[in-house]
Amino acid sequence: MLINKLKNKNESPEDIIENLIYAYQNSRETYVENKRVFRGRSHSVSGIFEDLFADYLSKNLPDSNQYFVDQQLFSSAANIRFFPDILIMNDKINRDIIDLKLDFGWSRNDVFSFCDTWNKKIDKLKGTSLTFNDGITKEKKNGFFSDNLKYHVVVSTKLNNGSNFIEIKDKVTKNLEHVELYILTDKVHPNDYNSTAEERVKNIHICMSEFSRLMNNLS
Repeated sequence: MLINKLKNKNESPEDIIENLIYAYQNSRETYVENKRVFRGRSHSVSGIFEDLFADYLSKNLPDSNQYFVDQQLFSSAANIRFFPDILIMNDKINRDIIDLKLDFGWSRNDVFSFCDTWNKKIDKLKGTSLTFNDGITKEKKNGFFSDNLKYHVVVSTKLNNGSNFIEIKDKVTKNLEHVELYILTDKVHPNDYNSTAEERVKNIHICMSEFSRLMNNLS
């Protein structure tokens, strides 16, 4: 299994959803080619989706941006330490944080409460300094959270998240100043076990307006 084998250039919404579907498909297989080795539970896809999404953003947003994936951050002023899925940096300033969810699967109140908690954290983080260590070299890096810092919760599918998820999304937009909630697909789950990967690519509904809203907010 080649986990990092992309099906396309990963430049469009259709591209990244196809790559996510095949990442799910490949996660069911063993990492080694051995006919006597069998896998029960699938490999985790969350980390792959983080890399895919950061790559997609890098191909659609300014070249001056840098994307740090699953990077531990610390703000001494706010006394908050966390691991954002994707941190977007430009000239040592962070204006946007991406939180990717393959599935929420929570109740309506829990989803809004999660977003509200982050709304309060972002209010504390705005304008403070941040530090982190490079994931490979371990070199210490410094930066700042923007005064206009936003937290973007991006959910890969509407399925398994309740029929009222659109209502929750609208409630977040209307009531929370620093948080936005997005839904990328509907109709067919990217990891549906009752269809082939090819069928899922063909039948899944991609919420293009949500992709556009996200990219506009990040621009």
